[in-house]
Amino acid sequence: MKSAKSSNDLKEAVKTALIEVLDERQDLLREALTEALEDIGMIRAMDEGLKSGPATREEVFTALRRTG
Repeated sequence: MKSAKSSNDLKEAVKTALIEVLDERQDLLREALTEALEDIGMIRAMDEGLKSGPATREEVFTALRRTG
C-alpha cells in the first residue's frame, strides 16, 4: 500500500510542477502547439500531394508567387 501512496504522491508532484511550468512559461506551450499544427498542415499537404499527379516546375513557382 505504501508504494501506491508514493506513486500517487509522485503523480501529484509531477502535475503540480507541470502546471507551474506552463503557467510561468506559456510561450513553451504556445510554441509546442504551433509546431504541432504546422506538422499537421505539412502532413495533410503531403497526403494531398501524393493523391495528385506530379507538378511541373512552372506550376510550383506560380503557386509560390500567389502565396508569397
